[in-house]
Amino acid sequence: IPFVALEARFQGGASLDPEDKRGATSLMAALLDEGTGDLDSRGVTRALEEIAMRMRFDASDDSVSVSARFLTETRAAAIDLLRRSVTEPAFPEEAIERVRAQVLSGIASDSTDPDAVASRTFERLAHPGHPYGGPVEGTEESVSALTRDDLVTAWRGAMARDRLHVAVVGDITPDALATL
Repeated sequence: IPFVALEARFQGGASLDPEDKRGATSLMAALLDEGTGDLDSRGVTRALEEIAMRMRFDASDDSVSVSARFLTETRAAAIDLLRRSVTEPAFPEEAIERVRAQVLSGIASDSTDPDAVASRTFERLAHPGHPYGGPVEGTEESVSALTRDDLVTAWRGAMARDRLHVAVVGDITPDALATL
């Protein structure tokens, strides 16, 4: 099948967030596909559609994950877009505010969800004084206070080559993968 699936993890994740900046890594990861270089969010979406690529970023306590799926025939363009999204994110203010509003809406929703409340209570009690005891996405107060500079700091701290693990399957040779 002329298709490649790539999964990458940067060790560290949201556990790297300072206590007063909880949610910075999660918000940063949610913004990686919201613009790079001369491409805004819509430009990235158009580029993904043009090359039939899927790209997703996520943060957990222990990692920032990168998922990409693309056709062999568009591999060069797909890898270029993925590379630019990871290494040259724009973090435009408009996107920050839009995604922040989505995160805050999720936090508000979770505050009335019995499963989410029980899970957060368990994590807080099981890991007192540790980043695992707090929510990956942060709190209403911490997320509301995050600045673009905080997101850039989270990006610089999380996206480190020496903590990168990559797995790739599909239509690619080991030599071609090594070059990528």
